[in-house]
Amino acid sequence: MGRKKVFLVIFILALVLVNQNAVLLFAGATQQSRQTPGLNERDLLNPLGQLPLLKEKITLTMGMIRSTVTPDLDNNYKTLTLERDSNINLEFIYYGGATGEARQKLEIEMMAGGTELPDIINFPLTNNSITFYGSQGMLIPLENYIDNSSFWMKEGINELPTDPWRRIRSPDGHIYSLFLINEEFVSEIFGRIYINTAWLNDANLSMPTSVREFENMLRAFKNRLPNADGRRTYPFIDYRGQMTMPRVIGPLVGPFIYIGSGNQWFYKEPNGIISPVFTTEKWREALTWIRGMVDEGLIDPLSFTQDVEQLRSIGAGTSEYALGATSYYPLNYIPLDDPRAETWALMGPLAGPNGGDPVPTYTQAMPTSTYYITKMCMYPEAAFRLGDLMMGEKFSTISRYGEEGVDWQRPGPEDRTYYDNVLPYAIPILVWGTPNNKLWHQQRGPAILSRRIADGGFILGRATFLDKWNAEAAAQSVPYYNVENVIGILNHTQEEYDRIAEIRANVESYFLECYVRFVLRDMSLENDWNRYLAELRNMGLDTYVQVNRTVYERMNR
Repeated sequence: MGRKKVFLVIFILALVLVNQNAVLLFAGATQQSRQTPGLNERDLLNPLGQLPLLKEKITLTMGMIRSTVTPDLDNNYKTLTLERDSNINLEFIYYGGATGEARQKLEIEMMAGGTELPDIINFPLTNNSITFYGSQGMLIPLENYIDNSSFWMKEGINELPTDPWRRIRSPDGHIYSLFLINEEFVSEIFGRIYINTAWLNDANLSMPTSVREFENMLRAFKNRLPNADGRRTYPFIDYRGQMTMPRVIGPLVGPFIYIGSGNQWFYKEPNGIISPVFTTEKWREALTWIRGMVDEGLIDPLSFTQDVEQLRSIGAGTSEYALGATSYYPLNYIPLDDPRAETWALMGPLAGPNGGDPVPTYTQAMPTSTYYITKMCMYPEAAFRLGDLMMGEKFSTISRYGEEGVDWQRPGPEDRTYYDNVLPYAIPILVWGTPNNKLWHQQRGPAILSRRIADGGFILGRATFLDKWNAEAAAQSVPYYNVENVIGILNHTQEEYDRIAEIRANVESYFLECYVRFVLRDMSLENDWNRYLAELRNMGLDTYVQVNRTVYERMNR
């Protein structure tokens, strides 16, 4: 190479290095300006357990997802109470109105260097994103603060049946998040099939408790006389979005093989090994039963093809009853003041074809990562103590029920819950999900709603509609749920996630597609079953299963 060319190359490289250094200096200056505190953080903090948390007021920014139910968080009861008890002014930064949108926007900020991140992120990220961005230094590890600076969360953690940090800890050994847990039977026992009790009473039947009684109930519904307006009726009808969801598959398949852990398509074999449910003979037996009900006209085949608006039009298309059983919430098409609104109940668990105890579709409440302190936070211990305060009983209760004496009241000596072993805790007045300026709703942040607080709010005789139906069905299931069946959260390393991400998507899409094709006889359970299993293996099922087993064993040592 000639001397002129060598000089030119050196000159270009020098320019590149100068520009890169300029960019790094600019980024460093930006970060430094965000991270240079006006006050020493240690001098700001009051002793643990003392309110307010800080001696002087500071401002922390908090990334949120905007809620249409509680849109004005600045003038919100929970916000104002938190600010008073912490001496922290909260400045909310909104990342859109949906979880996917918020995660995407946040990841763009992180990939750009993270210099625009808020002090706190208060919405759930995927486990793999937490591990990856934690390892990149975007999220601050919290284990030192948990050990040395926590106070308010400790009592609630002591009420939990298992160590929550074991579920939250990333594969790299760090804890990057505080968590929300809601030990509520109506959420844990999540299989939901609504039964028309008016039709049930007309047939002189009780709520079914076995697969045979369920069949007989649907036969009675099928044999009803047509409505006076000539509209046809449906014993069981749903829509395609629900018929491949655990809340429908669970109650129908659960009597044959357990469904319901945090990884609902896996079950625990008697030897403790986890395996997919959809490759078992019990799964095929369950599909054979469902197929028979479709053949007999007890489950309408439209359930697997129509959308939710088509189902809604069927329900709302008559002034009488259109359907006898469904997973679709009846009050989505029946007005509250319509007498038909009162005549529904959620079915409890069903026993299998060989008898025995009913089998609930159960998943144990697990902690959900929801509160992260970013590298841009000037006062990370203050931010941690704010999260710790939110996880105490006072703010955990506010996050669910609102203001005491206004949105909820203490129970009296005569009050009882729906559950034999749970004492009454609160009588809700504010209806969850209705517009208000008291709660943070889905973005409630870290909280520990132990069974005492969560299930203590389901007061016998005081719950209405969905709360009542949920509580009644859950109460039927509580004597039979088995925590030993639970698998729980599986935290994959980035390498493990990369190995199975595409496989999992393909496998789950295929087996759910085949589930529908089997019960509609587009595929034969007798002749196509082995071909179905072979196709799953070709997609990488063995790798998917082995990686999940490795993760499960690592998390349960």
